[in-house]
Amino acid sequence: STKYSININGRLAFSSDDMLEEALSSAKKKQEEIKLHSKELSKLWTSMRLAERSLPLLHNLFQAAEKECERCICEIQENDEIAEYDVIVKEKYAPIALDKIKVII
Repeated sequence: STKYSININGRLAFSSDDMLEEALSSAKKKQEEIKLHSKELSKLWTSMRLAERSLPLLHNLFQAAEKECERCICEIQENDEIAEYDVIVKEKYAPIALDKIKVII
């Protein structure tokens, strides 16, 4: 019987001009991406700074709203008490006033 053996050695080579052009093209794409990401990062940073500045303002507005709410609740309670007192006074003194009106007529 016959035995065969095959050995293949191969190499692939690229010209340096092609490799440099590809590397240059890749570097330019990455530079453009860096510019884009840098702009996005700047916008995000500005947005974050503005949000941090608005937090104390919102806190103050919230506190003012709470105080106004408490004032309104107190005013409503006072008005309810006055209305309740008016109903009691009407029920108690209205018949007397009607009798006096009839007498005057």
